[in-house]
Parts: sequence; structure tokens; C-alpha cells
Amino acid sequence: VMPILQGSLQKRQRAWAWAEPPHIVVGTPKEVHSMVQHGGIRYNAIQTVVVDEFDACLLNNQGQFSSSPPDSGNKRYSKHSNVISSDNNALHELLSKYLSPTYDDSQDSDMDERAASLSTPKKQKNDIAYKNLARQTVFCSATIPQPRHFQQLCIQNQWILSDRKAKFICANPNDTLPPTLTHGYVVCKSERQKMIGLVRTLRKEMKKKSNRKGCRRVLIFCNQLHDQSDFLEQMAATLQKQLSSDENKTINTSILRYTDSLRTRAHAMDTFRGHIVSPQQYYNTQYNSITTPNPQHDDQEDDEDDLLSSKEKKNDENDDGLYILISSDLAARGLDVVDVSHVIHFDLPTDADTYVHRSGRAGRLGRPGKVVTILTSQQEFVLQRLVNQLQLQDKITCLARQEAKPK
Repeated sequence: VMPILQGSLQKRQRAWAWAEPPHIVVGTPKEVHSMVQHGGIRYNAIQTVVVDEFDACLLNNQGQFSSSPPDSGNKRYSKHSNVISSDNNALHELLSKYLSPTYDDSQDSDMDERAASLSTPKKQKNDIAYKNLARQTVFCSATIPQPRHFQQLCIQNQWILSDRKAKFICANPNDTLPPTLTHGYVVCKSERQKMIGLVRTLRKEMKKKSNRKGCRRVLIFCNQLHDQSDFLEQMAATLQKQLSSDENKTINTSILRYTDSLRTRAHAMDTFRGHIVSPQQYYNTQYNSITTPNPQHDDQEDDEDDLLSSKEKKNDENDDGLYILISSDLAARGLDVVDVSHVIHFDLPTDADTYVHRSGRAGRLGRPGKVVTILTSQQEFVLQRLVNQLQLQDKITCLARQEAKPK
């Protein structure tokens, strides 16, 4: 399995792929596109293509393909928007060009010398074209808008062949969200009181006897307006101070931002998973671990990984701390932490799909989980609209409501 890291020059990955072609390649659309374009991956040998979270990669809010960045009205998010647009265009070109069964690499002027040297001889093109027709493309997401319309969109943009009928498979037609999740909400008097409501909610969850081991990892979602300010640091400091003093329990908080470097984000995720090291120690470890893969040491490395994972598992069982990750919707998709016990919407999700993806970080693999939304009384109608769309009327309860002090 070869991971392609975001922002990497890909020299090591290309040398690896040329020496020993990997069975599985994992990466963002832009990085995979670069590997294919520069000859790092022989696209005519690909048998299966999986596009995870395709609705976020290819579609806009109206369910249409969009190559232009969303208009946020804020220059601070222009870089983020341009990255999304770049990924959309890269994935579109991968599906409609390089991974198309009718693609002829001999007529491509964009390929570099290394890719051109790996191009397919004419005498093999008929055989490879037959194999390409058998290639399987899988689009996956927890929220698929209008499956029939999406199939027509795939044909229109040449992501699939027009003479092939796509199959729509729904794992749990009656459950949009994991059935092991419980849903609740806390109504606050104002936006300024929401932090108090958050602290009180976490205190109650930590004091429950049934949650002594259950309230372990809490994922708090805030909107992107807070992502560029000091608000997230203030929230982390408040939770660290208030919860540690009340429960005499170790509180570990971390912040996940899109604008942070890859190392900073990786350190935040490792802290959330319980691998507590200082940022400097983490960076030194990551720097020293960057080596060229050597197949002769694979068995030794596997044994070391098994030993480390067993030690981490023992430490995890004896650890009674609380781990909190504060993030924007960056953590709503693609984040796989099995034992997230609580998801808290500190800011309301923008739509039902966002509620599904945020809440789906908890209750994974059949484990119990709890979803709590912090809102003001003026926002109750917005939550009610989301509840109606997701058919959660019988599954959500009001956990607390702040009352105005008598005059």
C-alpha cells in the first residue's frame, strides 16, 4: 500500500512505484493526478478506482459538478476554496481522461518524458482497451444526492461509459445515521452563554457512572469563522481549566485546522488518539523516521508495529483521561477514530448532510455514541428543520434549557 502525502514532491513515491508497483495507492485527487501525469502510476494497469466522499469532491450544494471555488465572501478562505477547486478539476481529469477506457496516451502532449517512456505500445492497445472496459469505478458516500441524476451526471462528464448501467447499493436504507447514536440538544440564552452550556454538558457526561469509560473522546465542531481566530485556543484553554479542576481528571485538548501545516494536524490527531508527546518530540520523531522503504526489514518493522500497538492498547485500557478535539468541518469526513464517544455541534451544521457526516464520527463499528447540539432559542427552528429532514423526531431530546434570571 502506497500513501501519497499532500504537498510531497513524490520523488520517493515514484521511485518506489517504478521499482515495485504497489497494489493499492491512496491519496487526494491532486496528488494522484500528479503521480499519473508524471508516470509514477501506470493507469492502464488500474483495475479498480474508488472515489470516497465523492459528493464533496465533485458536486456542489445543488448536486451539480462544479470546478469553480465556492463564493464564501471572505478573502481569508480563498486559499481553501482554490484547493477545493483544484482537487475537483484533478479528479474530473482523472476520471474523464486518464482512467477513460478510450484514452490514447500516444496523443497526449502533457505527459513528461518518464510518462511517455511508459506509454503503451500500439500492439498492446487492443488488449489493454478490453481490460479498461472491465475496470470498476466505485463512488462512495454516506450522503448520495439523487442517485439517478448522479448517474446521468457521470455519463455527461464521461466519468463512466454511457452503455454501462451503474448499480446503486445502499448498505442501510432505513438508517441515515448509525442506530447506536443518541441525539440531544441544549438551548442557551445567547451566543455568549454557549460556552457555559458546553462546559456543563461535558461535566454531566463525565459524572455519569455509565460513562466512566464511555466519555473518553469528544469531537467538538465549530464553524469556519472561528477557524481563523483565537476562539478555538480560548475554548481549549477554558475546557482544560474547568474540567480538570472539577473532575480531577487529565484533560487533553487539541485543535485541528485546515490552515495548519500537515505536521501540526498530524500531531493534533495523534494527541486525540492518546499518543501524547510534545510538538518538538513529535517533529523530531517524524523527521528521523523518513527513510527509503527496504523490503528486507518489512518483517522486523511489522513485529515492532505489533509490539507498539499492543503497548498502546494496554495503556489505552488503563488511561482514564478525556481527549477533546476541536475542529471545523475538516474533521467531518475521512476521520476514522473508532472510539469517539461524543460529537458536539457547538455551531449548527449548515445542512442535513453536514449533520450526518459530523455525527457519523461517533457510534462507529456498532459502538454507542452521543450527539449533542449547542444552540440558542432563536436557532431551534433550524435544528427542527434538520431533524425533520433526517427523520429524527423520535430520537432527539432536549437535555437542558437555560432560563433567564428573574428580575
